[in-house]
Amino acid sequence: MSATIKDVAKLAGVSVSTVSLVLNNKPRVSEKTKRKVLRAAEMLNYYPNLMARSLVKKRTNTLGLIIPHTANYVFSFPYFVEIIRGISNTVRSFGYRLMVSTTYAENQKQSSYLQIAREHLIDGFILLDIKLRDERIIELKREQFPFVLVGKDPWAKGISYVDPDDVGGALRAMRHLINLGHERIAFLNGPLDYMVSFDRMKGYRIALAEARLNYDPQLVRHGDFVQESGYQKMREILNSSVDFTAVFAASDLMAMGAMKAIKEKGLRIPEDIAVVGFDDIPGAAFTDPPLTTVRQPIYDIGALAAKILIEILEKKRFKEEHIIMPTELIIRRSCGFKRD
Repeated sequence: MSATIKDVAKLAGVSVSTVSLVLNNKPRVSEKTKRKVLRAAEMLNYYPNLMARSLVKKRTNTLGLIIPHTANYVFSFPYFVEIIRGISNTVRSFGYRLMVSTTYAENQKQSSYLQIAREHLIDGFILLDIKLRDERIIELKREQFPFVLVGKDPWAKGISYVDPDDVGGALRAMRHLINLGHERIAFLNGPLDYMVSFDRMKGYRIALAEARLNYDPQLVRHGDFVQESGYQKMREILNSSVDFTAVFAASDLMAMGAMKAIKEKGLRIPEDIAVVGFDDIPGAAFTDPPLTTVRQPIYDIGALAAKILIEILEKKRFKEEHIIMPTELIIRRSCGFKRD
């Protein structure tokens, strides 16, 4: 026998009217009560009624998350895991479901998110890992389908996004190294076709210009944010004739790879080479030595992007939002002390 709304109310310890308010996503219920009701509905498999309500409103109450990488890549990358957690928890708290698409191959694109959009299997998309002039943005705008970005594309007009302060974060990291006395600072960046790489490079170069230090392209390498990339790019610089005393990496994973390469070369961190990363993933505090890094609010970025999309769908938000979340420099032992 199928569960009823009364069964949900009894299990959650609330009134039937409260359950109704939660399932209709009304604002007069606390987050704690909302979670209890949704958990009770899930435990009782109270989905037929939820689906019926969606059909009446001509909505699926399902959001899509598009990540243009393989599932193995996504779930081995702490950044993606944390941001998915923020999105998923927020979506659930509003009574929605989340569909995650990790399609990567070019020939699979038409059969994934565009087909999902055209068949109205979901109500809106959240896009991660934004490239410059991202094809997904162009296609979804053409379809007039609702979506929000985690990240930004300066050429995409009329689109809401949530992004960390990449320029400011890189600038703070570089200023800290420069204040410690470093003048030759290597930079391990991400791919050139990503806005995040462009912004972190901008912060790197602003800091050099402020300190009247020359930009040396021999000190800059572009990888893909993962540990292996940081290791390989750091080895390239170490094996060249270029001198440097510090390295700033555009992700913690790249910084961790760089640290491995530095140690293999017989050099000490931070005595010979100081290291700073970006993200403050959970493992950053447990490297040897612990990694100085720029903390971005990864969970909160995902949660806010989900909230904005839901408010757009529910006609509670009518203009585009461009939100830049603050970053913070977390100082640990990998950058050492002021040089003589």
